[in-house]
Amino acid sequence: ITDPLPPIKFQDKKEGPDQHHTGYYNDDENVMWIYTGNRNLIDILRTVAHELTHRKQHEGGKTYPDQSYPGSPIERQADEIAGILMKLYGKMHPEIIE
Repeated sequence: ITDPLPPIKFQDKKEGPDQHHTGYYNDDENVMWIYTGNRNLIDILRTVAHELTHRKQHEGGKTYPDQSYPGSPIERQADEIAGILMKLYGKMHPEIIE
């Protein structure tokens, strides 16, 4: 990511724009919502990594409306990168896995 990072809003309650997800990146407003309620820290971090991947995809011009459905290419890439990062982080900090 070369552009400044978007504001990240951590919320315990699902009050953001898309309440059926654990996180959300809004391209138009350049803001990220991460829901933290009743979740383990490693899962929250995985969501942050997933949404930052979407930010990078947007920066590279790889996103467009209505492509963020389960199994879409951008969702698969975000899931893959977030999973890799969490495995690497978990090896460095095994105490985070509860």
